[in-house]
Amino acid sequence: MVLNNRIAFTLAEVLITLGIVGVIAVLTIPILINKYQNQVYLESLKKSYSTLQNAHLRLIDEQGDPKNWILYHYAVDKDDTKNKQIAESYARYLIGKYCGYAGSSGRTACINLDNSTSFKVLNGENATGKVWYAWSFYHCTYQYNLSSGGSIAILFAQNPAGGVFWQLINKKIRILYILDVNGNKKPNQVGRDIYYFTLNNNENNIVPYYNGTSDCKKDEFGYSCANDIINNGWQFPKDYPY
Repeated sequence: MVLNNRIAFTLAEVLITLGIVGVIAVLTIPILINKYQNQVYLESLKKSYSTLQNAHLRLIDEQGDPKNWILYHYAVDKDDTKNKQIAESYARYLIGKYCGYAGSSGRTACINLDNSTSFKVLNGENATGKVWYAWSFYHCTYQYNLSSGGSIAILFAQNPAGGVFWQLINKKIRILYILDVNGNKKPNQVGRDIYYFTLNNNENNIVPYYNGTSDCKKDEFGYSCANDIINNGWQFPKDYPY
């Protein structure tokens, strides 16, 4: 006689196993999703930066060496014609929509600054009052929506609405470029989907913002995160705080 011995799990054992699998999933899936999303931001950053660089090179062909660009000067000029000319020239080469000048409110059709939209610095704090050049996140910027879904805001160091942004002047920055790789979509956080680039004095290339020390840390603002990423071969450093 052949005995047909079958080994089976009890209901309790099955439930325990499923419970363990569920706990592991709860702990790991958000981490995997977060890493995947940050890789999406990284690829979008490459595209947005490439779009900006290509427009900048074409603008150099049109306007000449940026070191020789004559921009607005608060003590000399009565209007913003010089800055506006450069901003409109960028608009011809940035593929997307140009929304013009934001003024002191920082708001245009390109950038949503309604109360429902919260902009943050890297440490998670609200960006209002944390920006080192102005109170509002997009104060006195010229704004563009890219066809890729991102947005770019340009801030001139000297501006009729703000006079002079001394923090930019002191850092030897002529023009600041704020790239939001997914536009108004969340998380709207510096170092994740928002990155900073500059055109510095006596230079002709747009470079990632860097002031000698990286602030791309969990407890800081994250303005230099693009610099850390690019210097790491367009990859997140191992200690990147996302």
